Amino acid sequence: MAATAQDLLDLYWDLKLPVDVVGIAAAWGALLLPLENVLPDTDLTVHQQDEISGQASHDPATGRPLILYRATEPLVRSRFTIAHELGHHVLGHTTAGICCRDTHAQRMNHDPKERAANAFAAALLMPADAIKTAVYHSKYRTVEDLAKFFVVSAESMSYRLKNLGYLD
Repeated sequence: MAATAQDLLDLYWDLKLPVDVVGIAAAWGALLLPLENVLPDTDLTVHQQDEISGQASHDPATGRPLILYRATEPLVRSRFTIAHELGHHVLGHTTAGICCRDTHAQRMNHDPKERAANAFAAALLMPADAIKTAVYHSKYRTVEDLAKFFVVSAESMSYRLKNLGYLD
């Protein structure tokens, strides 16, 4: 199995933007299910369901990696959630029956696993080479323009640009 976002991009990305995070997650072998479709009487019951943005676990029937996400959230948010939860799986945070549930507040904390999953999601949704091309060879000149082009939040794009050295 791949160990980094770049590994998944190398294996499954068609080089089109925005990155098809749903397609990549499915190609990697994950099942994706909107939280809104989880029934209370199933094995997939999510605690504090109204507060959860996403969850990385395993499908009780097949054992396959499972990504639950809130489909009613804005597209930029649900894309990041899917990439973040995929990161938990790829980075090994869901082994041995461990389940990762994420709220927005948890993502902002200093837990190393959450930071790693955030970095994974950013690298997957905003590949470094694509950012470089967009910054130097395109009409996308503001953080907001780049965010719209990559279908991510301006906040996510700002962090990614800072981490890649484009912003102070």
